[in-house]
Amino acid sequence: LAAGGRVSEALLAYLLQTDGYLNLAPPKTTGREYYGEGFVSALWAKGAELGLSGADLLATATRYTAETIRLAVERFCPVRPDLLIVGGGGSRNPGPIWPRPCPAARS
Repeated sequence: LAAGGRVSEALLAYLLQTDGYLNLAPPKTTGREYYGEGFVSALWAKGAELGLSGADLLATATRYTAETIRLAVERFCPVRPDLLIVGGGGSRNPGPIWPRPCPAARS
């Protein structure tokens, strides 16, 4: 479904600027307790405010996930990894979730 939408740069910027969890230093972990119903409701409301379709919201949320990984590597890894291994169900989503090569990887 996300592949049928377009990433909203406005919504992506909003999420990256307003999500305080991204600024917490590792080690950390989260899941539905933070990125659950409340987060999705707020995401949906902001998307409606911006006039986005459901597919656009999914595309943006998918890209947001990738951007959070990139930002964490940039902010918290003094030495950039040569390889990032992504696991979990979302890692099987078709289509690129970030530009290749990953911007967080060393050049």
